[in-house]
Amino acid sequence: MTTIESVKTWEDGTVEYKLSGGGVEAVIYSLGGIIQSLRVPNEAGVSVDVTLGYDSPQEYGKFYFGALIGRFANRICKGQFKLDGQDYQLAVNNGPNHLHGGLLGFDKKNWSSTITDGKLVLTYTSAAEEENYPGCLTVTVTYELTAAAELIIDYKASTDSPTIVNLTNHAYFNLEGEGTGNIYGHQVELASTQYTPKDETSIPTGEIADVEGTNFDLRKGKTMDQETLASIDNQGFDHNFVVPGDVGSKRFVGRVSAGGRVMETYTTQPGVQFYTGYYLNAENVKGGRTYGKYSGLCLETQTYPDAPNKYLNVSSNLESSQHLSVSYHKSRDIKVVPEDEEALIGNDGRLTNTKLLGWFGGVFAPVALGQFSTTILLRTGYVIGQAGLLEAIAQFLLAYVILGLTVLSICAISTNGAVEGGGAYYMISRALGPEFGGSIGLLFFLANIFSCAVYVSGFVEGVTDAWGSPGGHTQGQPLPIGRWYVYAYGTIVLIICLAVCMIGAQMFAKTSSVILAVVTICILSVLVSVIAVSSREVNIPCANEIAYKGVNHTCGDKLRSNSSNSTPPFYLTYNYTGLSLDTLNDNLLAHYTTDYTTANDLNFFIVFAVLFSGVTGIMNGANMSGELKNPSKSIPKGTLMAVFFTFIVYVVLTIFVAASTPRVLLQNDYNVLKDINIWPPFVYIGIFAATLSAALGNLIGASRVLEALARDDLFWIFTRPARITSKSGNPWMAVIISWLLVQAVLCIGSMNAIAPMTTVFFLMSYASVNIACLALDLTSAPNFRPTFKYFNVWTCVLAMVGCVTMTFLIKAIYAAIAIAIATILIILLYFRGVSTSWGSISQALIFHQVRKYLLLLDNRKDHVKFWRPQMLYMVSNPRQSANIIDFINDMKKSGLYVLGHVKVGKLDDCRKDPALMELKQWQSLIDFLKVKAFVEITLANSVREGLQQLVRISGLGGMKPNTICMGFYDETIPTDTFQSGSKKNIFRFGGVENAETNMAVNYFRSVRSADEARTVNRVEYVNMIRDCVKMRKNVCLFRHFHKLNKSAVFKNKTCVDVWPVNMFQPDKASYMDNCCLFLLQLACVLHMVKGWKQATSLRVFMCHASDEEETKKKERKLAVILNQLRIDADIVTINWSRIVDLRYPSSLRSGAVTETPSLPEDYLKDINTMIQEQSSSSSVVFCYLPLPPATISFSQDYLDQLTLLTDNLPPTVLVHGLNPVTSTTL
Repeated sequence: MTTIESVKTWEDGTVEYKLSGGGVEAVIYSLGGIIQSLRVPNEAGVSVDVTLGYDSPQEYGKFYFGALIGRFANRICKGQFKLDGQDYQLAVNNGPNHLHGGLLGFDKKNWSSTITDGKLVLTYTSAAEEENYPGCLTVTVTYELTAAAELIIDYKASTDSPTIVNLTNHAYFNLEGEGTGNIYGHQVELASTQYTPKDETSIPTGEIADVEGTNFDLRKGKTMDQETLASIDNQGFDHNFVVPGDVGSKRFVGRVSAGGRVMETYTTQPGVQFYTGYYLNAENVKGGRTYGKYSGLCLETQTYPDAPNKYLNVSSNLESSQHLSVSYHKSRDIKVVPEDEEALIGNDGRLTNTKLLGWFGGVFAPVALGQFSTTILLRTGYVIGQAGLLEAIAQFLLAYVILGLTVLSICAISTNGAVEGGGAYYMISRALGPEFGGSIGLLFFLANIFSCAVYVSGFVEGVTDAWGSPGGHTQGQPLPIGRWYVYAYGTIVLIICLAVCMIGAQMFAKTSSVILAVVTICILSVLVSVIAVSSREVNIPCANEIAYKGVNHTCGDKLRSNSSNSTPPFYLTYNYTGLSLDTLNDNLLAHYTTDYTTANDLNFFIVFAVLFSGVTGIMNGANMSGELKNPSKSIPKGTLMAVFFTFIVYVVLTIFVAASTPRVLLQNDYNVLKDINIWPPFVYIGIFAATLSAALGNLIGASRVLEALARDDLFWIFTRPARITSKSGNPWMAVIISWLLVQAVLCIGSMNAIAPMTTVFFLMSYASVNIACLALDLTSAPNFRPTFKYFNVWTCVLAMVGCVTMTFLIKAIYAAIAIAIATILIILLYFRGVSTSWGSISQALIFHQVRKYLLLLDNRKDHVKFWRPQMLYMVSNPRQSANIIDFINDMKKSGLYVLGHVKVGKLDDCRKDPALMELKQWQSLIDFLKVKAFVEITLANSVREGLQQLVRISGLGGMKPNTICMGFYDETIPTDTFQSGSKKNIFRFGGVENAETNMAVNYFRSVRSADEARTVNRVEYVNMIRDCVKMRKNVCLFRHFHKLNKSAVFKNKTCVDVWPVNMFQPDKASYMDNCCLFLLQLACVLHMVKGWKQATSLRVFMCHASDEEETKKKERKLAVILNQLRIDADIVTINWSRIVDLRYPSSLRSGAVTETPSLPEDYLKDINTMIQEQSSSSSVVFCYLPLPPATISFSQDYLDQLTLLTDNLPPTVLVHGLNPVTSTTL
């Protein structure tokens, strides 16, 4: 349903309209046709305003926010053009050029407006010579918001004489929400194959250049980040792109996605100006915020800039349209895609489907081939010969239980949303967040690299067995054998793999289906041979030096001599029995010997490592996710079927081989299956096909993971080259990098030497997949509802425990190295502070646990022994409060810390909740100041009312503020502590987070000037103190903290002074009440903090007016109290009898007077002088805060007395405590 209505008419005559449709709401002004707001929901249904602008029409005029532009949009060189032989000079308002129609363009005109047929129709007539343009031009612009969430802007113009015209809309978009920061993270895709280069004044040169091979090529989409924008003249984009297709017809311009929202733009115009807002610097915009550089982007569909001078063949159409299709993003994070189809923009601007792989060719075949790989024909005999039939089946069962349970987790994750390229890395990173995802993704990348090396080694082993040694299947001179010869053969195989990968994944998918058929036929030939072939003698290969050790003859000696051809060469031979119960019985149990390829003694776990390294293909389908038609359906179906199929094949083959081949053959000839085959080349063909295809699968998988890591930009510049792709999207640079690393791994040696490392890396990767699924399930996140249901917590736990356990049992040192690598990467990525829109499972887990423990935190069970300060600091303007915010952060002692702020006003008078609009800036402030605090912002009719709200609602459960902190109310002009140098920088790898710093520094208004009105008066301030006491909260008032310089404090030994005396009632100076103890407690807590403890000493001042003996008695009593409270402090005694006797009436000392107004001014000044004399060099002074008077009329006098008491002191905290906070018991 679509609606349109006139909302209001502003004082200047601007009419405000509201359009609704498809879940989108637009507000449009008649002034300049301005799109004031465009509220768009994301996939979670959260709507935000995605257009930049102001809160009222009177504020518009600069930066052209959301406005119609005319008579001629964009620039005209020097403001000059010629029409029908006549020269025209326009206003020069942008450097040396004319921009956007001149000084008073269409954006500043109040258009006639009406609602017609559900559309908003704006009309304006531009008189001849207006802004010196020729001809009278009548323009009609129609706005329509459809039920499909498409905002259509139609432009029509008519003229009475020749003129030039170029109409567009200058809306700035930020799909994360206006005012949320810059456009970093926005994915922008433009269909354009050409653009118009410009000179230093942004005037086109007249050339139309191809984007291919340049930074202007956005056809595949680019993420707007600091690097991308800096690559365009260090200023980002402000360039005209040529829209492909026939001018006048509706064509696809481009697509922008961010924040779970996507915007597609279509036009009939010849070009589009893409601008990323480098020059933005707008203050007091919506919500009083500031827009800085790169806060929004524009897609201005129009004719070319300076077209009247440079592009005379490009028409200035009097009719055109722009279509903005805005909707929520279809659960995608990386690439911009329509619906379920991956699309590539061709040169003709049409969308071409590039996802061609189904479940069989894209998942089943790669997974099955990965599962067969080296084990099926090269190592099945090895496993049976060492482990025996029973343990071999147990090893296969153990491996497939781990694999099967992991597959369940893979299926669950992959069916909980769309899976992009990057396979396992994509799933883990999007589930666990960038820190864990990046580290495990790199491990998985390395696992694929090592696995590819294993398969290449297996291929070479087959080659050397067939043609590289005496007794091989060659006629004539065999291939030379040696370490570097073997390495050279592996290099040749890798080059073949590289060639296939450079052609692309589709080539591999096509070959994988054929290769799987070939491998299956070869496996069947083995099964048939076991039945068909009877007993025969089998030669032991010469590569088995252990078997020939101690034998008098050299293996194959005849081939190395010149003796007669009638003399057969020498080989050790053993008898192959064929199917036999005796053979089966002999092969039932394990008998571990020495591996003749590595000379290492074997055991269950080493054999398992070799077996497992050959069955790690379960992620091959997920690795192809970027090329699958429907990953969420293809991955579960293809993977499960492939796992079941290969397990059955392994079990059947194991039984057949164990029942037919003696153990001595199995242990001494790992490639014995060729010797018992009816046609030995069958086995070689199967080995070559399985190992080569598995190597291809892992090389492609590694390159796809590396490409995904590069696109997410997690590892700085190290992975960025891997972003480079071909026109068809093949990541050829990632393929080359992966190929080079595999080349390096081949130097390790034989297949059995590389296998344990491969297995460890894969097991760690599989464990992380299960952890990801387990974490998602445990958090009970409502949006985790995969369509695959055959998993639960226990399947994840069993798979995870199995992976981790086997990792350490196989090779503890390799497992430790893998965990160390993952841990280091997690820490590095954490400190780098990667900003993503993926979400992190850590937040869901924290919420889950915090909620549970908050329910257990019962304030009825509180005990004074475990008391800690829980602070609510009321902040008016953070610019003048940064030092106090930082100081309270030190003083909170791991307690709750809340920054409270009150917005004065009524929600009825606001377009949006101002508290909600400011929240992100306040959170950035916390990051900027590096304090551990929460933020609570409320809207109230007064600050006092807001304080009451915050005191009641701040915190949760047993975590509620017990101490309210406020700045002091005096006439001192505030100091901007943001600029004082006392703030702390946030360190990240790569430097200070400038984006957060700018948001925190630039957003908050300047400090209050001397003549600026306050939001709180003196009486209200005292009433706020009184309210806190009524609500049984401790109170702290902070004064002079602009003087606090922590750097200087920590460099020089100073004191923290405590004056636990109610200066308004000196007769109680000897009485340690709860307030005095609270003073001591806060000072002690501060002194316990690192930095303060080393740089300061604690002093407690005892004021007395008695004789020396009585004073010593009181001092000893205070020392006992401090000792019982475990407070390490020096006691300083001060005789103030002169002040009390001379300045203070005796009636007050007797307690007869309880109100404060009668306190003599001279008395307070003398007290102040006494404190100054003792504490002038102290870093902080804690003083007793007397209760405010019960009579409200005395409030101003009370505040004046506090001012006199604390004038010219160091940073001072006035404290009033109500409840016991110390304990002397265990």
